[in-house]
Amino acid sequence: MNGDRRKGTNPFYTVKSTNPFEDDDIDDESFLKPSTSSFLFSKPKSDDNKNPFLRDIELGDADWSMKMEEIQSRTVESTKRSLARLMESELVGSNIAKELSHQKEQLENCHKKVDGINVNLRNSQKHLRRIKSFFGGFKDFLMGVKIKQTKSTNPFDEEESPKSGKTVVGRETQSSIEVNAMSHPAMKIRFGHNEESKPKHPEDVIEENLGQMFNHVVSLKGLAEELGEELEVQNDLIDTLNDKTEEAQISIAKQNKDIVKMLK
Repeated sequence: MNGDRRKGTNPFYTVKSTNPFEDDDIDDESFLKPSTSSFLFSKPKSDDNKNPFLRDIELGDADWSMKMEEIQSRTVESTKRSLARLMESELVGSNIAKELSHQKEQLENCHKKVDGINVNLRNSQKHLRRIKSFFGGFKDFLMGVKIKQTKSTNPFDEEESPKSGKTVVGRETQSSIEVNAMSHPAMKIRFGHNEESKPKHPEDVIEENLGQMFNHVVSLKGLAEELGEELEVQNDLIDTLNDKTEEAQISIAKQNKDIVKMLK
């Protein structure tokens, strides 16, 4: 009773408990003090720990500019290589066009020669017919045939007339070949990339290279179309040349048979 009264009247007087589990207990004030102090007076976290992307954004500006410069430099080199390939392709197409022009000239010369051969074969066929008529009457009228043979030498002079026309035709075709060669697409090609203007900024270089690439692509497209048309024309020339050579072969074979019959 006395102990209880003293415990109640004196707040600073405490009685030791007999419970062994209560020896290490801490009162509420001592328990809350370190936690509140550590919570209130703890060092605040840095902004970098709050936002992990902030450091990358701040430190990535320099890296981003360097990456952009690398990308621009690679793009400039890529456009330069593409432009060089287009220029080489255009040069190859120009050389092919020149070769086709020379080939067309040779085909036209072959046409002229075959035409001349066919003209001569037609004239010789006429002469063979006359000679056959002469040989037919030779058996019965030997003397008359000799007189006719002396007169028949005049028709052979007619061979000289086609030669003059042939030279005129040759000159006309030669002049037309020269005109066609000058008007050929290979003579129209002009390369506008000899003067190199290199702007300082990479974007200007890329834009200029892309513009030149577009112009070369358009030029290559037109050159390819004209080369296709030229090939079609030359294919037609080859077909007609084959027809003319077949006609000449048939005429030669027929005349050989006629000569063999006359000599029997």
